[in-house]
Amino acid sequence: MQFRALIQVEGVSEYTVVDLFDPQLSEIEREEVFEACIAIHSEYFPSYPHVIEELQDHLLSHVPPRGERVHAWLVVRDEEPVGLWVMNINAKNGIVMMLFGSIHRWARIDLPREYLTHLVNFLLSLCVAEAHNRDEKIYAAILESDTGHIARWVSHGFFVADPEYQEPQHGSRWSEFGDLKFFDAYSACVFPIDAGIGMSEEVLAKIALSTLLVDHYLLPEDHQAVVSSLQRGTQLR
Repeated sequence: MQFRALIQVEGVSEYTVVDLFDPQLSEIEREEVFEACIAIHSEYFPSYPHVIEELQDHLLSHVPPRGERVHAWLVVRDEEPVGLWVMNINAKNGIVMMLFGSIHRWARIDLPREYLTHLVNFLLSLCVAEAHNRDEKIYAAILESDTGHIARWVSHGFFVADPEYQEPQHGSRWSEFGDLKFFDAYSACVFPIDAGIGMSEEVLAKIALSTLLVDHYLLPEDHQAVVSSLQRGTQLR
């Protein structure tokens, strides 16, 4: 898989990435990237088909969802698609939402443990550089993590903003499916970056949690899941 838009990942010489929404891609290349994104996402996140639908809607309409800038980076190794990282940027709040990330085991098992740190830092650096080119500031990145991976994110520099975080099923389209339901409890983790370095964890937690739950998932501000999450985020010590 060779594209003009492939970018070498700093710190992980084995990987290159290509953004599904890179304007340099031809329509034929974009379709090939999208097919690879569908395959990888469906393998690792079968409970989230709405993500593929949203990416497709964005491709067809050229209108980003909820005003967010969307990046769906396909990770390539030895010309083979091996992973996918989806990050949406809320420019108004200065928050990067790390929504989905996966790498085939065979494509990472022989790499040093810090490969993930290098990959994440590189992708976030692309988000920050893009924001600077638009005279915007980025304060933090936020992600949802299951219990088994929290320690890894903390070692990367994230802090746990809400250990009892709840993610709505069907994402921002939850209202189309009757009563609001949540996935099993996750934790929300926040990583201070760029303009957010040095800010208090409480402030960053509130901004990031509100961005994800209210602006991204479109939950009402007075919903108990939002109120509880923000309360826990502002009780950090």
